[in-house]
Amino acid sequence: MKKIETGADYIESLRGRGLKVHLFGELVDEPVDLEKKKSYAKRLAGIDPKESKS
Repeated sequence: MKKIETGADYIESLRGRGLKVHLFGELVDEPVDLEKKKSYAKRLAGIDPKESKS
């Protein structure tokens, strides 16, 4: 497992975990790819979502 050193590393570490996340009754394949969740995850990782391109 890669060491998490940056906010971007944190976001990437959330991918591919096989998490079962439901949003509004629908199963979400990859939660970090949802726009609303990406913004929240970036804030948790210390990244300003307005300044980040991905």
